Amino acid sequence: MERLRDLQIDKERIQTSSFAVSPQYRPPPHRPADVPPASPEIVGYVVSNMVTVEIRILDRVGTVIEEVLKAGANSFQGLHWGLRDEQSVRLSALKQAAAKAREKAAVLSEALQVKLARVLSIHESGHMIRPAAAMARMAMESGAGDVPISPGELKIEATVTLVYEVAPK
Repeated sequence: MERLRDLQIDKERIQTSSFAVSPQYRPPPHRPADVPPASPEIVGYVVSNMVTVEIRILDRVGTVIEEVLKAGANSFQGLHWGLRDEQSVRLSALKQAAAKAREKAAVLSEALQVKLARVLSIHESGHMIRPAAAMARMAMESGAGDVPISPGELKIEATVTLVYEVAPK
């Protein structure tokens, strides 16, 4: 956490996403079959503290990963790419998909010599396609130096299905 603050990441962008404490038990000794097993003995605890960090300057992602691993983080779970204003991009994709669906319906109705009377139903769906995340830990262990991170591009897709009532021309 200290290293993240040293890297000038705002505290609002650092979040503990999970924290767990689990006991570690001494392995049971080998006993003859007629001797009852002993009660498990706790010999220590494993503490796991997972932190999620939001980095808004893409050129710093590799540096941040490298620095926190150097500072003692012993596990890295991966990357998640996103958009700051995802809603407006999704709405724009839906608007384009609706226009294309309407255009296709018009072409089909003309080819079939029917007219589009009214829309009976509309179904929409959409999703974001994210690039595969590089595993920084593997890069660090291979001695690669700077962690090679490439954000690629995010693609927002939307699908609109229109069901029309048709009538003869």
